[in-house]
Amino acid sequence: MGLRSLSIELRKRHGVKLSEHTIRHILDRHELTKKKPKVRVYPAHWAWEDNDDVVLVQMDTKDILDKKTLGTKRWDYYRKSGFPRYQWTALEGRSRVRLIAYSDRLNITNGIAFMRRMRNIKF
Repeated sequence: MGLRSLSIELRKRHGVKLSEHTIRHILDRHELTKKKPKVRVYPAHWAWEDNDDVVLVQMDTKDILDKKTLGTKRWDYYRKSGFPRYQWTALEGRSRVRLIAYSDRLNITNGIAFMRRMRNIKF
């Protein structure tokens, strides 16, 4: 019987109004629910078994001048300050080392330059 069914039955038979969330908390408190064990799976388990230096790298580019995230005041300050607009991030899968670079333009030249720079680093 599910939480919704229990809530309806309690209301019909005993006149007790409890939400599904309250019923779930009560059952959990008295250890009457079967909790599934959390299984953490690393999606690229092969990266840990390989002996190569760098096997798995995740790369990302982000526009720093995001008005929704920064708000108008900070956005205006960053825009006038002359900070680089784009952030380039690379994350190495095994060591979780993160490399960050910045540029004024989002283009293929900067992307290739960042990837080449990444290739020269030993983790």
